[in-house]
Order: sequence, then structure tokens, then C-alpha cells
Amino acid sequence: MLLIAFVHFVASFVSPPNTINTDSLVAAARKNVSAYIDLNNSLTGYYSIDNKGVSIYESANSKLNNKVECKIFWSELPAFKHLLATVSYDSLLSIFKNKGEKKFDFCVAENKNENIIKDTLQLLKGKKIAIDPGHISGDMDLGKIEYKYLRLKKDSLKGIPSPIELIEGNLTLATALFLKEKLELQGATVMLTREKPGQSAFGISYDEWLKNANNKTFEDAYDKKEISLEEKNRFIKKRNRRDIFQTYFKFADMRERALKINNFHPDLTLVVHYNVNEKNIPWTGVTPKNYCMTFVPGNIKNEYFEKPENRLELLRLIITNDIESSISFSSNLTASFEKILEVPLATKKDAEYLEKESLETKGKGVFIRNLALTRLIHGTMVYGESLYQDNEKESKLLSELTTSINGIPTSLRVKQVADAYYDAILKYFLPIPPNK
Repeated sequence: MLLIAFVHFVASFVSPPNTINTDSLVAAARKNVSAYIDLNNSLTGYYSIDNKGVSIYESANSKLNNKVECKIFWSELPAFKHLLATVSYDSLLSIFKNKGEKKFDFCVAENKNENIIKDTLQLLKGKKIAIDPGHISGDMDLGKIEYKYLRLKKDSLKGIPSPIELIEGNLTLATALFLKEKLELQGATVMLTREKPGQSAFGISYDEWLKNANNKTFEDAYDKKEISLEEKNRFIKKRNRRDIFQTYFKFADMRERALKINNFHPDLTLVVHYNVNEKNIPWTGVTPKNYCMTFVPGNIKNEYFEKPENRLELLRLIITNDIESSISFSSNLTASFEKILEVPLATKKDAEYLEKESLETKGKGVFIRNLALTRLIHGTMVYGESLYQDNEKESKLLSELTTSINGIPTSLRVKQVADAYYDAILKYFLPIPPNK
């Protein structure tokens, strides 16, 4: 009750909403479920949708016994959206776990008159944008542990006398820094989940984190069901740098990225990645293939629902338009990738993970995929894959370090990728994008 009382204090001054069309809300929620979230009806034990609202259950057995974990009544939908946009993630999760079928003791009116700010000098003034530069490696040593690097042999490209080495963590960071600079010039407030090469979302390097980790670190992770008993005992007995990174740390780092983003409450989140040809492993030579694509939330598997935080995300995706708005922005982004970078749009047949793990959407090159960050990040978001690093042309362009940002040597091709993100953002927020 204390968190609901706190929210009451924050929002009690807002007048209640007008009459609600529950039929349209039920239809929208069921469309979200059938089109994007639960395509094979494997999740039905965790939720129900009716003319009163949406209920989430801890398990199928709880549903059979009508034990509701959290119910959002349709009259509470504006209040729930208000919570998503304002309170900390920990507070939101606590409200979810304690709500049951109690109604909120406040309501929030939908704002029908929100105007896009069109200041000619500050085109994005008032907008909050989060950028997550994918991965953390700042050098080849960690790149090999993270398995996010390329080392193309010197004879893999004509005219290249020495091997080409690319570290994805540095490419994504440079892209994010270029983009942040451009967005801030237009008045946007921008948050990066990491800001330096080799830095994790915790604000320190992986090696610093590992040095500070103790037995309690892994005991707590086991208690939270983040690692198994066997993994806990193994990590405590032997601090294997590669094992701990791949088995635990990279997932902890992703959760921290999502937490930072959700507590920032952005209008838009960009998860920046660079892709490779999956068939070209171990990426010591080049490939003629090159595609761009984006991923958005949905198609969640029920093995994730042991934890309440994942059931909260199921509720959010059912009851909000986060999936539709993410598809809308992602369609802008793939169009910008194709136009500015001249990289073709991927289709479902162009990669095994698109065929087996992804769903097509109405947006060209936009796919629904159950990645950790597409599942955990709130609001409008995109997981961008702009090009293939191991493509015969791209690898050469990316290796030409003719510019820099914040002291990081990088290529003009990276700057072009940032331009493509920027172009898509302007198109999304502004009715008629200005000449840049």
C-alpha cells in the first residue's frame, strides 16, 4: 500500500478519464497477444483478458485457482501508463507484485492535446532518447572473450597488406557518441548506457567488476535464480574469466542496461549493434552478403515467466502499444539504413535466426524477436543491425580510421550509420523532416 499511496501523492491532482470504450481496448490487447506475443497459445496460463481488464498469474495453477498476481482494470490504463513513464523500475515491480485485484486509488487523464515541439533551432527539444551501444569490448583481448570481434586474414581482401581487426563494442560506442552529439544539438536529452571503450553498464570494466566480485556476488545471483547451484559453486571455486563472462556477467550487464533505460523513461530507445554473416564463422575472411534489419519486442517464451519481472513485461506488452510504436519507428530506421547506407533490407530467408526465431511485421526489414533487451526495455525501442561487418566492402570501410569521436579512432562509415539513425529519429518525431 505504501507505493500506491506514494503514487497517489504524485498523481492525485489529475482529473479522471472520460468514458472508456472497453470493447476497443479488449480487441487491441487480444490483437497484441495473437499477432505479436503468444502465437502458439503457450502462455495462456499466465494471463487473461476480459471486459474488466488484463490479469497476470504467477503460474497456470494460480490461474486455475483464480489467484491473480496483478490486474490492471481498463479504467486504470492511463494510471498504469503514467507509472511506466514516471516511477523507478524497482517501484514499478513492487507495485506489480503487490497489487493483486486491488484498484489504484488515483486516476490519470489521457492527454489528447500533446503537441510535437517544432522549434526551428531545437527540433528535438523536450525529447528523451536512450542509446545502448551494444557489447563492451574495447580491445581484442576482451573481444575474444565476448566473442564479438573479427580478424580478417591479410589475404582476404585485395590490397590489404595486414589483417583487419574489428571490435564491435568500439563500433557501437563510436556510433552512439556521434549520434548523441547530433541529437543534443537539436535539444534532445540523451542517455548512454556506457560512455567509454571497455566500460560496462555498471560504469566499470568487466575486469574491475570481476576483481570486486566475491562469494556473496554469486550467492545472491543464485538466490535470484540468475545462475544454477552448479554454476554458483563453480564460480566460487574457480574465477574463470571467460566462463563467468559468458555464463553470468553478460546477462547481468544487459539487465543493468535495461534498468538504466527504464529509470530514464525515454521517449525512444536505440540499441545499436553491427551484424555479421552467421555462415561465415569464424570470420577470418570476407563475405559478399550484406543486409540491414531491426528487431522489436514480442514472441516471448514461457520459460522466462518463473520470475515476476518477466510477468510484468508480459502485462506491459499486452496492455500498451509498445510493440506497434516500436514497429513504426523501426520501419523508419530500416528505410534510412537502406537509403543512406545503401544496404539491402533482410527478408526472412536471409538468415537462420530470421527463419527460426523471428516473426515478420508489416515493416520491411523489421522482425519480432525475443531478445533480452527487446523483452526488458519499456516504451518505443529498436534493436538495430545496420550492416555486416565482414562484408567485403564494409570491412574495408570500417577499418579506415580517418576520423575520431571523444578520442576514439573510427571510420567515416560509422559516422554514416549514426546519420542513418538520426535521419530516422527526425522522421519519427517531426511531420516534415528539415534539410540536414
